[in-house]
Amino acid sequence: MTRREVAHGNGRPLREWLKANPVVAYMDEPLRAAAYRMAETGKTRLPVLKRRGDRTLVGMIALRDLLRARTRHLEEERARERVLQVRFTGFGRARGSAGLSVTPLPPEKSGSSPGATD
Repeated sequence: MTRREVAHGNGRPLREWLKANPVVAYMDEPLRAAAYRMAETGKTRLPVLKRRGDRTLVGMIALRDLLRARTRHLEEERARERVLQVRFTGFGRARGSAGLSVTPLPPEKSGSSPGATD
């Protein structure tokens, strides 16, 4: 049922609008389950019900709500995973691009090539 259908219902009784097994989300399930259900059915809004007892309507969840929750989660992850610059001093002469001290490798012995095996 869409908003347009409700607005222009032409006096249809409510029981004609209701479905026997509507697509719903439950209050105690993860958002991922609601997102999968939306993707499977093509619905962008779902009523949220209590699972136990009389399955009372407790709210509605929309695709936009899921996207906001995902955005907030990504922002929290970025804040936790900040890259910290680490400096090691006194261990080498050259500086790497990340501000790390880099110890140059000793020159190779003549007559041997990298990756050669005997």
